[in-house]
Amino acid sequence: MEPRQWPDEWYDVPAEPEPEPKPRKPRTRSKLKRFDFAPFEEHIRLNYADTHIRRRQQVGEDQVAAGHIGELVEVSAKVIFQYRRRGVSYHQADRIACKLDIHPSLIWSDWWDEEVNEEDD
Repeated sequence: MEPRQWPDEWYDVPAEPEPEPKPRKPRTRSKLKRFDFAPFEEHIRLNYADTHIRRRQQVGEDQVAAGHIGELVEVSAKVIFQYRRRGVSYHQADRIACKLDIHPSLIWSDWWDEEVNEEDD
């Protein structure tokens, strides 16, 4: 049996032109202020005792374990380490304070500053 031959016009399919890529917006940092995580951590240390003895022994009495904070605000310890390093944004601060049923202004005294509330949407 002989191999099947396809008509030549089947091979002459014009190639579709490549679509031009959409121009990307340049990435900009958020204009919203970032809050230091230390006041939140201090609030946790004073008001929410860690009952996990081994974890308390590992970090000492003057610090709060990232795992303990993470359990309280329902995020991972990895996220808490990021908060400690970079601070928290306006929306993150609001979210984690609300997880403790308190208003963020009770933790961050500069919450009501005008520059903080400028939305970049």
